[in-house]
Amino acid sequence: NYILFLIIIFSLIIDKIYISNTSYLPAWDQGYHLTNLFKTYNTFEEFGFNEAWWKELWSITETYRGPLTYIFSSFFLKIFGKSYESSLLSNNIFSIITILCIYNLAKELGNKEAGLWGTLIFALNPYIFDQKIDYLIELSQVCFITLNFYILYKFIVSKGSFFLSLILGITLGFIFL
Repeated sequence: NYILFLIIIFSLIIDKIYISNTSYLPAWDQGYHLTNLFKTYNTFEEFGFNEAWWKELWSITETYRGPLTYIFSSFFLKIFGKSYESSLLSNNIFSIITILCIYNLAKELGNKEAGLWGTLIFALNPYIFDQKIDYLIELSQVCFITLNFYILYKFIVSKGSFFLSLILGITLGFIFL
């Protein structure tokens, strides 16, 4: 659907414009996550399949937060450079996945228009609450919860596909990571 494509492109362009025209220091929570991201990035710079390296990777997050968001985001730092703007690129990927899941779930339930409205509201909501320029792990959690719920729906409708049960388990694991 071209409207869905336009919502995604519009969201990405507005994000880029908003971030490039905004200059501020991250709040405590974002600073904590950014610190963990840069620790993860540095850990991957010293990559090694040994026990010390694995312990260092898993000890970066000393709370309930898993390292998955930091691991994904560190790839963007590697590709685009070690900067705050590069850390926010992973938010775009998580946002696109969530938008696609919202739309497809509504379409599966028989209301494509509700899916478009839902994706538009989701895409614009962070501007209302001023969260688009924050590096937070909540967006990745919302992404994987939405993806898991969509796959669960597909699993129930398919009457128990083995492939979907495998993907369902993986996405459920992503939620906890």
